[in-house]
Amino acid sequence: MNMKKLSIVFLGLLALIVATPYIFSNISNSKIDSQVLTLNQNDLVSVKEIKNDIGYLDTKRDFKVIITDKSFPNNKAFQKNYAPFLKKLVFNVNIGFRNLPITKVSAVAKLDKIILNNMSNREITDVNNILKDKIIAHLVTSDFKHFNIKFNDIVLDSLGNKLKLSGIETKLQISQHSFAEQTNISNVLLETVQGDKISVKNLSINEQNKDNMKQHKFQMIIKNFDAKILLNNYSAQKQYMTLLLKDFSFNSSSKVKHNLLETSFVTSVKKSSFSEKGFSVGFDEKTFKVSLSNIDYSILAKTLKNIKNKKEYLNDALLEIFNNGFDISLSDEIKNLKISILPFGDNSISLHFAMNKADIQKVGGIENVFANVNKGDFTGVKFKFDMNLSNEVYSWLKLKIDPDTLNRFIKSDYLKITKDKGITTTIEVKKGKLFANDKEYKIH
Repeated sequence: MNMKKLSIVFLGLLALIVATPYIFSNISNSKIDSQVLTLNQNDLVSVKEIKNDIGYLDTKRDFKVIITDKSFPNNKAFQKNYAPFLKKLVFNVNIGFRNLPITKVSAVAKLDKIILNNMSNREITDVNNILKDKIIAHLVTSDFKHFNIKFNDIVLDSLGNKLKLSGIETKLQISQHSFAEQTNISNVLLETVQGDKISVKNLSINEQNKDNMKQHKFQMIIKNFDAKILLNNYSAQKQYMTLLLKDFSFNSSSKVKHNLLETSFVTSVKKSSFSEKGFSVGFDEKTFKVSLSNIDYSILAKTLKNIKNKKEYLNDALLEIFNNGFDISLSDEIKNLKISILPFGDNSISLHFAMNKADIQKVGGIENVFANVNKGDFTGVKFKFDMNLSNEVYSWLKLKIDPDTLNRFIKSDYLKITKDKGITTTIEVKKGKLFANDKEYKIH
């Protein structure tokens, strides 16, 4: 290669190197502009650029972001307790990045002010004085699909009431048809001037949505929850309500496959105690599960829409769902239950109830199924109920229930007494007939 060709190649490489910051500045800024346009178009968030400083190697852009009440969560608790007061949240967002390949875009968002409903100007000013610049988030992304967000510790103090949140981190993953969030908070501490104290340690929230919400998973875990609430502020001798939870978890999942909905909920606690005015309840472990499956999703969606528009539609809606069959199971287990000073041991119940669409159609619809059940014919129904109550519960029942009444229950085969398990019972449907502890029970 002669010197002329070598010089041309060198100059080409030099031009590419020189142009690199411009190229990647345009790429990153176009992505930001696209995100801003999308947010402004959905009428939920208003984004206005207030400063634009695009240099050769660095880019800095400042925005005013207003989150309106239209984008607030739609769950009942939030809408009842917060939505009537919250109108808008205003953030100052500063974005910066290097105009180089494989760069990361970083942003700092500060809560500037809250616009509230149904409050005086002085009250609004007081609230904003407490919150202004106290909520600061640092966001980093390299592709505008994966976001890492870290919050500064939040410390709020008003008239001796203190709230502190520390170790707050969130990871977001966003695509056209899916969404995933993982949030961790190391510590939450609330202390009031009256002496109330609520402490939460290692709170974790995970949520995933796929296929336009047709697959959804949610999980919340709390390592330790400890609350002490004053009950009688005007009494000379103060009394408190206390609640302790260890290793609490809540899991829910749902998916739609072949137009059939499956959903489940599981709540578990490793250890808990509650006390109030001399009364206390405690246990070592508790697990509660609910699952629903084989529900026609299109009918359910139409039903929920009709119920929202017309409440009197409920009975017809339930009949329509039942006519297409469903499967429901629930169980509740608790270990080493103790109420005040009385031990109640280990106890559990479980229930499974299902109706198959084909079996329902054989007997001419759900109304005929219910009519037949009233006559003692359980064709088309799958049912099983199990209950295990400890000897301690049995001893307590003998003290509280008239002996003749308790004996009638035992002799009716509904209840079975054993030395090692206390009270047990199994009620189930077999081949269209009802059985209690393996003995057929006839309604008529």
